[in-house]
Amino acid sequence: MKHASKRHAGAVVAVLSGLALALTTTTAHAAPGDPDVIAHRGSSGMAPENTAAAIDLAVTQRADFVEIDVQQTKDGKLVNFHDCTMERTTNIEDLYPNRPRYRVSDFTWNELRRLDTGSWFHKKYTGEPLITLDDVIRAIDRTRTGLLAEISPCSHYTDIATDLAHHLDTKPSYLHRALARHQLAVQ
Repeated sequence: MKHASKRHAGAVVAVLSGLALALTTTTAHAAPGDPDVIAHRGSSGMAPENTAAAIDLAVTQRADFVEIDVQQTKDGKLVNFHDCTMERTTNIEDLYPNRPRYRVSDFTWNELRRLDTGSWFHKKYTGEPLITLDDVIRAIDRTRTGLLAEISPCSHYTDIATDLAHHLDTKPSYLHRALARHQLAVQ
């Protein structure tokens, strides 16, 4: 993995996102009709994107919604990951060298749960794991922060929208509460 340029880019994004969030956080829910504050990939400017650290920070910062990216593993687990391949933000090439592809859907959940998704961003996040959709739901459930779940645009998924809908149906208490409070959107 190439760490130096990724760390630099991560630091720049962190500073810019932190400033933007600082300017908007104090006005969230100030009056009806105000815009929602949406934490893109969690608080991805201040923690590695789509990780528990980024989601938890977005909740702490009182974001109205966390936007996540939903993909599916080879064995059907719905996970929170953005890119169509995993080289940019994980150590997948180190753990699984010489694989023909590095897509989420080419690996089982047991393989992916070993990944480090944080050290590319900053050494203090070394060992930050990949998280599932269920992890995200647990982190935001019963908070003021809603969920904006973006279905992966990666072209090899064909039924992921249906799989996401079925999965959400298995969480009836969360689903009913989130819908009643207008805290769930799927894109």
